[in-house]
Amino acid sequence: MRTILEVGPNEFLAASIAEGVTHAGISAVRHSPTRRYRHLYDVSLTDRRRVIVRIGLPEERDAIAQTAFWTDLLRPLGIPLPEIFARDLDSLFPSLVTERLPGSRLGRALPKLPRPMVGALAGTMADHQSVVARLPSDGKFGWSSDPEAVPHDSWAAALDETLRLNTARIIDAELLDPAGAYEIQRRFDRAISRLGAFSALPFIAEPATATVVVNDSGQLSGLVDINGLCWGDPRMAPAVTLMALLNAGLSTAYAESWLALSGQNRDGLFWLYVGVACVQVMGECGRTDQGTATGATVANRRRLGKIIAYLIDLIDRTL
Repeated sequence: MRTILEVGPNEFLAASIAEGVTHAGISAVRHSPTRRYRHLYDVSLTDRRRVIVRIGLPEERDAIAQTAFWTDLLRPLGIPLPEIFARDLDSLFPSLVTERLPGSRLGRALPKLPRPMVGALAGTMADHQSVVARLPSDGKFGWSSDPEAVPHDSWAAALDETLRLNTARIIDAELLDPAGAYEIQRRFDRAISRLGAFSALPFIAEPATATVVVNDSGQLSGLVDINGLCWGDPRMAPAVTLMALLNAGLSTAYAESWLALSGQNRDGLFWLYVGVACVQVMGECGRTDQGTATGATVANRRRLGKIIAYLIDLIDRTL
């Protein structure tokens, strides 16, 4: 157990943890919360190094431990996750001190990158996902932070749960029209028989716009915020990323190149996956259970309405 006074996750605790691990002075601490980590701090040291300090509340201990578990599993396979310099999973506020990858998230970097560089980054992601796909699978489907507790017996059941859960969130929040979600569900129900042929392949499921870090030269620095995988059709990963790009008003070339370089097709099922991802984004609007609610402004409602209408038309033309 730590001997310092633990008053809670804040800049002072982050500085104390970083100082104890690096044995260097602290020049700056910047609170940089993400959707997954509310208490994440970018710490600059007096010797010009920088580290990331992730701190969890007591109830977030499992999430911190899961990040360490997946880092330990994937880094030796060549997946470029940040190196863990220190971990403390037993203190009141568990923590990880990790390497800070140079650069910025892909979603911020993409508009500045030339098309060939976007293609190269997509190819690198396709390569990394092919490595992940060779991990063991027990034939279960869906997202899990525990490879021995993957929840579903079929890929259709995993997607159906995502759709129904997020449709319920849309209805409960009363911020967006659920009609589009109902339409995606109807098309999904008609396609269920086509989803039974897929093997339970593991893949990194989070949108690459949020997990991929690109340096100032446009090269991949690494991946961040991975604390679980999904098992099913790996095309769901570029589908989720394509939806994130649409929602940000960015070119979808990265996701399309990733799909093509993986040897996969943009058929009706792929666009159905993008539709499921759209319903998931809509379901996030108004959520406050993790302190990271997405606003449902007029502009957001109009944009998501146009996107889901566009996807429904694509699904109808290709499925």
